[in-house]
Amino acid sequence: MASSIEEMRELPLMKRCWAARRTLLKIVVRHLWALLRGKRPVSGGAALQGRMLQAALRSGVEVRTGVKVNRLLLENGAVVGVACEHSGRSTQIGASSGVLVNTGGFAHNRAMREQYQPGTSPDWSAAAPGDTGEMIQEMERCGAELVQMDAFVGYQSTITPGSETAEIKPGVQGMTAAPHCILVDRSGVRYMNEGGSYMAYCRGMLERDRSVPAIPGWAIFDQQYMETYMLAGTMPGSAKPQSWYEQGYLKQGDSIAALAQQIGVEPETLEATVNRFNGFVADNHDADFGRGERAYDRWLGDPLHRPSETLGAIDSAPFYAVEVVPGDVGTYGGALTDEHARVLRADRSVIPGLYATGVATGSVMGRVYPGAGCSIGPAFTFGYLAAKHAAG
Repeated sequence: MASSIEEMRELPLMKRCWAARRTLLKIVVRHLWALLRGKRPVSGGAALQGRMLQAALRSGVEVRTGVKVNRLLLENGAVVGVACEHSGRSTQIGASSGVLVNTGGFAHNRAMREQYQPGTSPDWSAAAPGDTGEMIQEMERCGAELVQMDAFVGYQSTITPGSETAEIKPGVQGMTAAPHCILVDRSGVRYMNEGGSYMAYCRGMLERDRSVPAIPGWAIFDQQYMETYMLAGTMPGSAKPQSWYEQGYLKQGDSIAALAQQIGVEPETLEATVNRFNGFVADNHDADFGRGERAYDRWLGDPLHRPSETLGAIDSAPFYAVEVVPGDVGTYGGALTDEHARVLRADRSVIPGLYATGVATGSVMGRVYPGAGCSIGPAFTFGYLAAKHAAG
């Protein structure tokens, strides 16, 4: 059932807001109308990719699925094709104008993650299963300079029982930005603004972990949160799976001190952290980290909560905690390229015949992620520029 991000953010409010109920009705009607016409609506990046595939097929482009590229073919320092496997047979495909690599990053390559991004894990990634990095390594073999290999597009997540092997883990970006919830490190101390960019959030977790154990961290919340907001994909006020309690995923305590014992931190420390945050809520000002002062923070919060969309006291027993990890939707580093998407060596000379785009390259955005689409947008743009240069 395709819907926009704004629509999806409205749906959890449907028990409290007629506008959200109308949005749900609109989505259902739109979905049923599409089914009656034999259509399957999609949105976001999937819709963009679908249109691009449609355009390619209409232009007569041959698309070969089930092909595994093993090696770039080099002749006199230039890339002239690829060696690959198809239907169990090895073959080579020549390329007179060049080879364009757009194969994704290395989110699911455990060895590369350990080498370039210690503290992260492919087990927490929502990237496509084929995001395994071999072609980045192959470009390096051909002389490519690799850049920004420590960067990834964060997607703070919580690993519920049964989601360990799921492709997409439950996200918590909106969770810890909502009222009545904070993030603390393994010592029970709050250390960041829990709203804002998911990339900055996960980078903050890694930076904190270098000095104080913070991975996994703990989301701390109360009964008000449980009754009002979603938790790991479950609806507000709904009974949570018994397995969450039995397997130790969802911790619960009748007091903050009791909860602290459940998660293995000093009760006095966690009580001081929560009391300090509750004081900020009373003043409607987060003096430590400014949560709620940015438009992004407020957008992530609760539009129906006043006076602040994101500040709410943690003072209604029982109290709860779940672990939070710095997950991702993909890595953000790879081969260095120029304005024509040509792959460069460390001395900035061009590797003839080799082009790259997407997250197989160091992002044109650097280590910043201004918003959704900052991977797929440049992938299309520099794919076009590469084709234009190769054809010229």
